[in-house]
Amino acid sequence: MNKHTGIDIEGVGRRMPYRIAPGTFESIEQGVLAGVSLSCRKPWYRRWQTVAAAASVAVMVAAGAAVMMWQNGLETAGTEIAQADVHEVFGQLSADNQEALLALYEQDVFINE
Repeated sequence: MNKHTGIDIEGVGRRMPYRIAPGTFESIEQGVLAGVSLSCRKPWYRRWQTVAAAASVAVMVAAGAAVMMWQNGLETAGTEIAQADVHEVFGQLSADNQEALLALYEQDVFINE
């Protein structure tokens, strides 16, 4: 009992305000679990669809990686050939032209960043 108001609040909130037949919660739990387990079962074709989708994604990733490696190989080969050609042509220029090109490259804003 509260000494200030004289109201007994000891049992408030500790008792259920309604009555339920024994075993009601257990039967509800069993019904819910039975419904969930039935709805979680997939037909066999759904499993195969999942496997097929995963396999096709793996094939696409592998194909993409192969194309990227092939393209990178082509770019590298083209760069090596172009550099060799540039060195050969640069060697054929006169000394004045070589100095003019080097001075031009030294003044280039994008190369010197």
